[in-house]
Amino acid sequence: MVRCFRWQTVLEQPGLAARSEAQPPRLVELSSENLLVVQNLKVYFSQDAGFLRFARKPSLKVVDDVSFSLPQQRTLGIVGESGCGKSTIAGALAGLKPVTSGEIQFAGSNYTYVIERRNREALRGLQMVFQNPDSSLNPRHTVEEVLRRPLRCFKIVAREKERDHIISLLNAVQLDESYLERRSSQLSGGEKQRVSIARAFAGGPQLVLCDEPISSLDVSVQAAVLNLLQKLQREHNVALLFISHDLNIVRYLSDEVAVVYLGKVCEIGPTEAIFNPPYHPYTEALVSAIPVINSKGEMKAIRLEGSVPGPANPPSGCLFHTRCPRKVGTICETQEPPAQNGGDGHTIYCHIPLEELREMQTVKAVVVQ
Repeated sequence: MVRCFRWQTVLEQPGLAARSEAQPPRLVELSSENLLVVQNLKVYFSQDAGFLRFARKPSLKVVDDVSFSLPQQRTLGIVGESGCGKSTIAGALAGLKPVTSGEIQFAGSNYTYVIERRNREALRGLQMVFQNPDSSLNPRHTVEEVLRRPLRCFKIVAREKERDHIISLLNAVQLDESYLERRSSQLSGGEKQRVSIARAFAGGPQLVLCDEPISSLDVSVQAAVLNLLQKLQREHNVALLFISHDLNIVRYLSDEVAVVYLGKVCEIGPTEAIFNPPYHPYTEALVSAIPVINSKGEMKAIRLEGSVPGPANPPSGCLFHTRCPRKVGTICETQEPPAQNGGDGHTIYCHIPLEELREMQTVKAVVVQ
């Protein structure tokens, strides 16, 4: 049951209900030149042995040999379960997490170093929107002070023009001049996240890392923030790396998607290729969990048995073999899966041949009455 005067609109125009599957309109021509190139990225953390100082615990392999690239003005979505290393990848790109090995190239420069070793131009080119705005906004500073800091750090405008520029930033995120003197305690969750987005775009970055920026917001505010990110991306011609648990949002927003499991990329490619067979068995489980209204012949939800293994002692062979519903045998336990080319930049790391995966995954399940 729905309380709405326009409930018939959805029935008369089914395309409105499925708009999350469509790609947003582009106002600029997309570039094919890579802005960000990540090669064999590894981020390991040592464990404290406690009182037994002589004992050594195995390192936590939070990110283990991850590679991908992101062209200018495009959006890469990263999805996976909690604890799979998504936020650590973003932290390493931002210089907040030390890189164990590998290389991060951004705009032709080496960004493998931590943030303290990056120069001002490097800091300006890559900004981040955090998951929790409460922890990223200084509660003692007003909104004007929060937005003034990047303007002065990166010398964006003259001091006499700072206030006008700050007001234009607020207008860009659909906030007015009355918010200048407010502090974070006087803002709602959506307003805090808009201020965080305005701060990220204040310095004119080339890439903005979005680490689950809408997970703590209600659905109506999520839609407003997503539309705002798209609008700012088109106006400023920036690239986005978007991390989220919501596959519908990632499908709508992203040009390419990387599926991460236990610190490794198990599938990567164009968005529509990721959401159509053949998929990696882990991607298949994630896609099957997407809620669908009035589904006819859609796949049944796949329930994965057990919990995600710990990064201190990851499984041998294919990392997903302990939970995989399509495990083929001992080869999954002993050998790392090969990279299989699905065409157009679509890569799946699995022992099962792609044609066999496609045949298994295109069979329509019985509709649950």
